[in-house]
Amino acid sequence: MRDEIRSVIARVSGVSAPELDDDVMFRDELGVDSLKALEILAHCEREFNIELSEGECVDMRTVGEFISYVESRVEN
Repeated sequence: MRDEIRSVIARVSGVSAPELDDDVMFRDELGVDSLKALEILAHCEREFNIELSEGECVDMRTVGEFISYVESRVEN
């Protein structure tokens, strides 16, 4: 699951998946702005057939935080 989520982030951000360690910062290191963040959310929702809350994702700063959040939504 983690690799699939990382792959979505890689496609949208343009950074290769192996470079996306859990502690990589979305804004500071990947340059993910609000539009790209929404795109990542939308791709994850479609790919994993889940609903994600934009509000809950606003304060997520790292790739690892986002991956953990998506995994928790898939498990529910």
